[in-house]
Amino acid sequence: MDQKTKKTCTGGEKALLDSVSPKANRSMIAYCETGDLFADTCEIVESAQRSAYAAVDTILVQRNWLIADCYGVLE
Repeated sequence: MDQKTKKTCTGGEKALLDSVSPKANRSMIAYCETGDLFADTCEIVESAQRSAYAAVDTILVQRNWLIADCYGVLE
């Protein structure tokens, strides 16, 4: 990885795996580089899972809202 896609954490801040600006895409995987390959890998996997769960939750709420709207429940 080059310096644009990897940062070292200081004081609890998170590094973002993002080749563009981290502010432009908040859905990127956040992790804190510790120098321990296994711990970093675990953090990346766990961060990705949290992002996936949040995305699925959002989609399920949208689905349920649309289903309820189709059947007139929201009126």
